[in-house]
Amino acid sequence: MAEVQTRLNYYWSSRAVAYHQAQTESERAPFDQDVWREVFAQALNCDHGTIVDVGCGSGFVSHLLAEAGHDVHGIDSCAGMLVEACGEARQHKQRGLNAANFRLGDAITPAWEAHSVDAVVSRYVLWTLTDPATAVRNWARMVKPGGRVVAADGLWFPTGIDPDIRVESTTGSRSFTNTYDEQTMSRLPLGKAASIDDYAALFANAGLESVEVSEVSAVHEIDQRFGLSKGHSPATQFVVSGVVTDRTHQVIAGHRVREYA
Repeated sequence: MAEVQTRLNYYWSSRAVAYHQAQTESERAPFDQDVWREVFAQALNCDHGTIVDVGCGSGFVSHLLAEAGHDVHGIDSCAGMLVEACGEARQHKQRGLNAANFRLGDAITPAWEAHSVDAVVSRYVLWTLTDPATAVRNWARMVKPGGRVVAADGLWFPTGIDPDIRVESTTGSRSFTNTYDEQTMSRLPLGKAASIDDYAALFANAGLESVEVSEVSAVHEIDQRFGLSKGHSPATQFVVSGVVTDRTHQVIAGHRVREYA
């Protein structure tokens, strides 16, 4: 699977500057920020916690949570995205705002102490992982009992990748379709997911409790207002959350014994 992740990291590095600019400088940016600020505040239901943002990209969620007063640590395996994230963090500090911290790290197997944080969050990450089930278990392992795992994602390509998708990238406008070809998509279990239940099942199977799924309809409204990029179609976006308990850690420990014994 390492060769797939290397390919994906190369793609996302080529997209980093344009991606970050779209999230911070586009006409729709402040509307997206307002929506996701509220979505994660409701899903986390905690004040001033220690949070790890896995697959943080250029730090969209990390920055919002840091501004809300949390101690945020963003990790990503894509160096180009982290350049943008760290640049934004420096600007936050210069303006006297609370800033997130960023470092290289793998979203599937984060090198993080067990039971050490209040929450793990992600946005638009699970669909593009080669082993999302292991990722969710490892995220839950990091969280203290009573904390939460919260993942936002979407049903992006239930019928496959549209060949007309174009992106702004240093490697050309067709870099998305060239990267997420059939070979790559076949290695991503949620790449063509057609049901939110596929995501919720990951949380339940990891032993997370009080699993909830809520659709983020406000994003669709923003899409309608500002339009979509060429080749992109409106997608159902949602948040899945679950509470970590002592039982969760027992389930994870039991799975690891069976998996690695």
